[in-house]
Amino acid sequence: ISLAHVATKQYAEAIKDYNLLLEMNPDNAKYYYNRGISEYSLDQKDAAADDFKKTLGMPVTPANAPYHMDGNSAHNLSVIYKEKGDTKTADQYEEIAKKLGVQ
Repeated sequence: ISLAHVATKQYAEAIKDYNLLLEMNPDNAKYYYNRGISEYSLDQKDAAADDFKKTLGMPVTPANAPYHMDGNSAHNLSVIYKEKGDTKTADQYEEIAKKLGVQ
């Protein structure tokens, strides 16, 4: 259901879904990443940045590897920090993203 909420741009509902999923499985990087996407879509940049940082700090599992969530999280953090006017931090995250294979 959470992905359906994202697909239909019901981001607040998606966040509620991911909150519940994370209560059951707090070690799932995909849930943090997807919640971050929903938060960003609602202009909740600080919350999104927290979730992307959490995702970036989690081990890459075989199930999550195809999604490149670590590199995409670093790229998303770069975008958020650019929007906030912090180009130094944005550049640092973009460098991480490149090292992780995301251009």
